[in-house]
Parts: sequence; C-alpha cells; structure tokens
Amino acid sequence: MPLVSIVIPAYNAAAFIHRSVASIQQQTLTDLEILVVDDASTDDTIATVEALIAEGAEIRLLRQEKNGGVAVARNTGIDQARGRYIAFLDADDIFLPERLEHLVQQAEAQQLDVVGDNQVLLDLHLGRHVGATAFNPTAQLKAMDALTFLKRANNIPSLREILSGHRGTYSPLIKPMIRRDFLTQHGLRYDPACKIGEDFDLHIRCLLEGARAALVPQAYYVYTLAYSDYSATRSPHSRTVLNLKPVLRNIDQLLQRYGGRLSPVVRRELVRCKSGARGLERFEQLKTDLYRGRVHALLGLFALPVVWRYTARSTTIKLRHLSTRLLDRRRARRAMEPSH
Repeated sequence: MPLVSIVIPAYNAAAFIHRSVASIQQQTLTDLEILVVDDASTDDTIATVEALIAEGAEIRLLRQEKNGGVAVARNTGIDQARGRYIAFLDADDIFLPERLEHLVQQAEAQQLDVVGDNQVLLDLHLGRHVGATAFNPTAQLKAMDALTFLKRANNIPSLREILSGHRGTYSPLIKPMIRRDFLTQHGLRYDPACKIGEDFDLHIRCLLEGARAALVPQAYYVYTLAYSDYSATRSPHSRTVLNLKPVLRNIDQLLQRYGGRLSPVVRRELVRCKSGARGLERFEQLKTDLYRGRVHALLGLFALPVVWRYTARSTTIKLRHLSTRLLDRRRARRAMEPSH
C-alpha cells in the first residue's frame, strides 16, 4: 500500500499535464501512487498520459465516460486510492519537491487528519512566480479548526482590501493532504453538484466532523492563477464557471445538520459565508448585465449591501494595476530616450 495517493483530475489538459506529473516524479518522498482521472477530455489528454506511462511513469489512468466536473473526478480518485493519505493536484499546478515528505512527517508526528501548506502563485502570462499566499503567516505549525477556517472563508472584501486593492487570503483555496481513513469513516466526498466551492464544502465538513488539522508555514504548492491581477490576464487553462447555488444550498444544510453542535460564533461565520457567496453571485451577475448594456442592473447595488464591497474592491484593483501599467510605460519610454 503506498503512503500517499495523488489524485489529478484532468479535462483537456494535454498541454500541461506533463508538468504536474513531473512534479510528483521529482518528490523526495517516493512511496507514492499517481491517479490521473480523465474527465472525458476531447483533446489529447489520454494520449499524452499514455505516452508518459510508456516512458516509464507509474500512473493509474482512470477514465470517466462523461464529463462530470472536478468534484466528480476527485471522488473517483478517492474511491480508487490505496494510500494512507490522499493529496489533490490540479492538472495545471505543481508540487515543489519536498512537499509530500514534509506534510507526511507533520501528519505522522502530530497525528493529523488534514495538513496543508502555503502556496506559491504562478502568473502563466508572465511565466514567473508573482507572490505567495500565506494561509499560515507564522513560522510554526499552526492548528486549524472550523472557526479559524471560516473567518477567512466568507470572501467578503474587507475595508483593508478595498483601500489597498489587494485581495485577502481565502482559506478554501488551501490544497490539503487528507488521511484516507478519515474520509472513509465519515463518509466524506466532494459534492458532485459543485463546479466552484467544492473545496470549501469538503474542508469545512472535515473540520466539523472533528478532523485534527494544521498548516505548515512553508509554501510547497505552486498555484496557477486563474486570473492574475499582476498581468491582468486569465489563464487559458482555467474553466471556472461561477454557479454558487450549490454552495448556498450546502451552507443551509450545514446549519441544519450540525445545528446544536455549532457554537454561536461558528454559526455566525457560516452565515457570513452565505452572505458572501450571495453577494459575489449578485456582483458577477451585475457585471454580466452591464456588459450586455443593461444599465438598469445598477439598481441591484441597492438590493444587497455587500455587493458594494465587491464593486469597490474590483474598482480599486483595476485602478491600482492601471496606475502600475502607466508607470511601467513611462519608465520604458524614458529608458529609450537618448541620454544627453
């Protein structure tokens, strides 16, 4: 039985799946298995993975008959995994070499069910790392419980974010390694209906079921930005479609299922997450309506006060990056001017 199973959902990933696989092959921990779950790709993903296998890569290729989304693909991987732990890797992301060895060491030493790390951010357009996300900003291993997770999960822009034009840390983006037995014992899987927010749902249910969880201070996961504020570009590999209705439904179910087991403060944070999801959904709809010339959609700003926060944050981010680009152009022109 391998120590860690790595599940890679892959949909039309032929152009980049080799990078994610190579990052696993380069791990300092070698007691691993790689499961690539092809989600009914229409490109050469299967042929690319089969070529990697022919070259010696030890990959278990699992094929979905129809496209079900990342949650369904990950569930297939969980059901087929044999490792003591399961780690999830998006097909356009990579692990740094020490990641799995370090996470396993911490999980074994601290008897953790869930262990995660910080992230390095990759701007694909610029072709370089552009920062890091510090889910754990300390220098030590940091315990994570439901309240700690939820306080950074509502995605409601803070005043600091609005004024600075910088996005805050959003805890559902953590890519943890999870003990397989814990998922099995508690019957936990990703919600197949979630095309976005599936990580939030699984992670909070793990924590509400009593998972011992912690975050290391190192950044070992390289996350490809779906949209980069740095270059104002969208990754061509991102296929995220915003539909938060399953997220809203799941929060209602959590509030009902765990009812009396929730402390007042945890319940309040869950309700804030619901408010944030509803606000983000309204904000995205507002942008779509304005793009289509439906100016009357501006009235929607008054329907839900939290929409103002998303609008303000989006505006300050755009202004900050416009200012940066204008300054860069001015510097470039000056550099081209002949010296006297």
